[in-house]
Amino acid sequence: AAFLVYTIVENWRRTTVRRGIAGEQQLGDQLLRFAVESGIDVDQPFPFLLQCHMAQATFHILCNQSDGEYNPHLHEKAKVRLPIADKSVEIVGFYSRRHRGVFTPRDSDFHMHVRTLDNQLSGHLESFSFSQGVVLYLPTDES
Repeated sequence: AAFLVYTIVENWRRTTVRRGIAGEQQLGDQLLRFAVESGIDVDQPFPFLLQCHMAQATFHILCNQSDGEYNPHLHEKAKVRLPIADKSVEIVGFYSRRHRGVFTPRDSDFHMHVRTLDNQLSGHLESFSFSQGVVLYLPTDES
């Protein structure tokens, strides 16, 4: 795997963001505000979960046909990009300010995977717009 990160979350704290979110910058603003309110140390990596209606998005899957040494150029070439529009989705993600190129892409503090609730599409989320707001979950120690 080019990026691999996982966690087990026993309990989630939920909030609703009632306005649309267009892209990573707006998601980051909402996510970090809720994380700080929830007592999460945002200087450490943390997972999150989103449930929402996707206005539009692009995601990719990897289809590596190379037998040779794998490198960033081949990784980019192996990406098959697909659209999502007007679908209910679940997104599992990780946020970290300190892990670009480790488990987040080199140009992002997010590593997110999306799946449609009908289980027809899933992959690595690249770009997105949520027009109807989102339900956001963060880990909590509370039972």
